[in-house]
Amino acid sequence: MNKSWILVVVLIVAAAIVAPKFLNGFGGNQASMHSANVTEITDANFKAEVMDHNGPVIVEAYATWCGPCKAYKPKYNQAADNNHQKAKFVTFDVDKNPGIARSLGVTGIPLTVCVKGNGEGRTVTDELSGNAPYSSIEKLVNACAAP
Repeated sequence: MNKSWILVVVLIVAAAIVAPKFLNGFGGNQASMHSANVTEITDANFKAEVMDHNGPVIVEAYATWCGPCKAYKPKYNQAADNNHQKAKFVTFDVDKNPGIARSLGVTGIPLTVCVKGNGEGRTVTDELSGNAPYSSIEKLVNACAAP
């Protein structure tokens, strides 16, 4: 067998192994991209869902084109599934909801913030930026849930 044929076979096998993993990072694995414990919010319902909520709210800012956001989303959803009794979890697309992004001072994504306080005193108290590890999300949730 010619050496070039062996190289072609090796490349095909490598592509078959790597391609599914590569594609999953770009929307191929949609099951981990959603959670029943995370509410998608918009500019129209931000006040009702976050600012008027009586309790702590964890807010995730993302964009559909953002690779780090796609890698972070399953961890955020897992945190919501494990901690939904401690705080309300919401998420929004910064491109579709620039009003929320301005209100929260989003300058980079992914960004996760804690909003708490009462009435007009509700503010962002903690934040986590980038594709943070799950343990960092847990710390933010616990800080947000604390009185």
